[in-house]
Amino acid sequence: MDEFRVVALIDMDSFYAQVEERERPECRGKPLAVVQITANGQSGQAIAVNYAARAFGVQRGMGTAEVMRRICPIIHLCRVPPIDGLQEKGDLGKYRSASEEVFEVLAGFSQNIIVEKASIDEAYLDLTESCKNELANETSEDFVRKMVSETDKLYNKFLNSCDKLFYIYKHLITCGNFRSGSVTYEQVATGKKHEFRALE
Repeated sequence: MDEFRVVALIDMDSFYAQVEERERPECRGKPLAVVQITANGQSGQAIAVNYAARAFGVQRGMGTAEVMRRICPIIHLCRVPPIDGLQEKGDLGKYRSASEEVFEVLAGFSQNIIVEKASIDEAYLDLTESCKNELANETSEDFVRKMVSETDKLYNKFLNSCDKLFYIYKHLITCGNFRSGSVTYEQVATGKKHEFRALE
């Protein structure tokens, strides 16, 4: 079994609403909700709401167009298109096609990344092999350099402190029965010295 696994979850926020915005550029940035079709062919609950609509208080699951328009008079309501001949059934074809586009992009990132579809707008990415390859030839100093800005005044001090700590640990591990050529290290190892002077 691997020592660790790195798995990321991709969740496409307001996915249905984003698909509609792509089809309707004039609606981008404006309040928009995607609504289901009810059994009688009327607009039903909102299955996706963009951020502009949320700012007015419109929420996913909110029922009827009248309610949403009362909260947000300028909202754009997009109905899921019905399946031919079945007015009460929504056709999710265009949303599935858009989802496939996204999954193709995810799958193309790297052959070392495993993509597992969780739903139409969610995916799990197993990044384990990719991370192992990335870290394989990376030294601890390389890692620190990526995490700490080159211009950070604490950078050199941090590396210097790490070097000192590594030296202390190495010294304590290699000395037998906590006997050391350094009185300070020996006191630390035996618990007789409890305070460190700040590393400079």
